[in-house]
Amino acid sequence: MSEVNKNILLVIPCFGFGGAQQVFHDHSVELAARFNVTECVFNLDLPDVYPSGNPVVSLEVGGGASVLAKLQSFYQRLQHLRKIKREKNINLSISHLEGADYANLLSRVGERTIAVIHGSKVHDANIAGWLGWLRQRVLLPFFYRRPTTS
Repeated sequence: MSEVNKNILLVIPCFGFGGAQQVFHDHSVELAARFNVTECVFNLDLPDVYPSGNPVVSLEVGGGASVLAKLQSFYQRLQHLRKIKREKNINLSISHLEGADYANLLSRVGERTIAVIHGSKVHDANIAGWLGWLRQRVLLPFFYRRPTTS
């Protein structure tokens, strides 16, 4: 398969201002010079302040207030993301930020996956309590050590 025929999906939880969003944009622009790139966001609550000109697909799934609602939203994201990957015949999916990384890795349908890590989670003050322990001790090691090929 030639490079022009390869389909890449870039996944991020949200647009708006931020370092990860800027890197997402830069990757999108550079990769689009050689590949078919589609951008995917969980929802369009925030404006795309770094537009690339590439097609954008929104999963149209927001967050949830309760634990149950969050789990439901996560499941819906996985289902929508799998559908997009199949429909667009994605060869490579690249995610930015932790929530998108989980969804990207768990929705794999045969494509290669890459999780771009922005900063260290080891000393992140926002990772606290029992959920922080679960993220640092179970989820992050499990997901970030998984192979990127199917």
